[in-house]
Amino acid sequence: MPPVPTCCDAWTAPERRRPSTRGAAELAPDDSQRAFLLERATGAPRGAPPVASLTVTALQDLLDGADEPARSVLARIRAIALDVVPGAVEGVRYGVPVLLHRDQPLLGVAVRRDGLSLYPFSPAALDAFRDRLGSAAAKGTIRFTATDPVADDIVGDLVRLRRDEIDARPG
Repeated sequence: MPPVPTCCDAWTAPERRRPSTRGAAELAPDDSQRAFLLERATGAPRGAPPVASLTVTALQDLLDGADEPARSVLARIRAIALDVVPGAVEGVRYGVPVLLHRDQPLLGVAVRRDGLSLYPFSPAALDAFRDRLGSAAAKGTIRFTATDPVADDIVGDLVRLRRDEIDARPG
């Protein structure tokens, strides 16, 4: 009697795979599914003009595309971060525009449908400011609005802490 295949063997053994009954055309998203995915990714309602790209290439692109007063708040956060770490460069990590220090994410920002988000990329850094942030601190992010932004001293202290964390890493 042949050995009984395990669950993994049944999935990986070619002779045990069931052929797909759906063609490639059925698996590709149609226009309504693309519109739904675009709406979920960008926050734009269905029927809105299409967006050029779902990814942000740099922090400057985000600033250029943001409306006031969000643009001013994001520019202020960027200026504070660059004052603390003058050598920081722009980049994208995890689909979020960030400032990088030694090729590590220092601070990320995003514009969401319901406000703005600040990403410190460090649970320890977020925990260090949780009492000063109050309800704005969520898991992995700081949520705020353009009318109620994060205080400048908190942003500066957060960037200093992240810089020190990155500098403490070997290499």
